[in-house]
Amino acid sequence: EGNGTLASSTSLTEEDGTAEVVFTLDTDVQHINKVKVYPAKNTNIWEEFEIRSVAGQVARIRQIYPMNGRVTVGGDINITVRCEDAYGNPVEDQNVLFEIVEGQGDLSSENSISDGTTGEASTYFSTSVLSNAVLRASLSENPNISVLINIEILPFPMLSVQDIWDR
Repeated sequence: EGNGTLASSTSLTEEDGTAEVVFTLDTDVQHINKVKVYPAKNTNIWEEFEIRSVAGQVARIRQIYPMNGRVTVGGDINITVRCEDAYGNPVEDQNVLFEIVEGQGDLSSENSISDGTTGEASTYFSTSVLSNAVLRASLSENPNISVLINIEILPFPMLSVQDIWDR
């Protein structure tokens, strides 16, 4: 069960009674692989092994939210990124650094640890200046693994007399 593959469905026992076969894991860590082992002449006696795969090292940081970053002056916006291995699996417990590389504003936190389930790390960005901003999220262990996030800063929404009247 699962998405791994066995090199062979059968194996002969050695003198000491052991048998071995190569099991190759799938690249998707979301699956739990189960392998059932039994003697060929008596399928009523068996043992089942659960094989869980884990994500590899962080290969990239991907922007999750916002996809179109817009915030009004004085507002704030959630910035969420995901740490992924080479196969797109989430990588947990990674220290992600957030910084403003262009524009002005504030971050609720300059670092965040990626979540154990989703691999996501977050912060909030706010500004009181009407000037677009660019943020960088990078892996603290390897700053070359990073993503740039563009934020468009919009002026305060203009209300018409009709808007006020309708409220």
